[in-house]
Amino acid sequence: MTRHRAACANDLRFTAEDPPNSHNANQMRLTCNTCPIRDPCEAFAVAAQPTAGFWAGTQATP
Repeated sequence: MTRHRAACANDLRFTAEDPPNSHNANQMRLTCNTCPIRDPCEAFAVAAQPTAGFWAGTQATP
């Protein structure tokens, strides 16, 4: 079984309380687009509805 690591691991921009600026948001979307666990990340975000952070290419909203 292969274990994949999130492309955003250890990048604090993805878990920040404040929304990213437009430059960072674009970079973060590119990171998400190439992430090997993007689909489970998106499923988690839909189910958990986090109020902060950047999940599967989308900024969480409070």
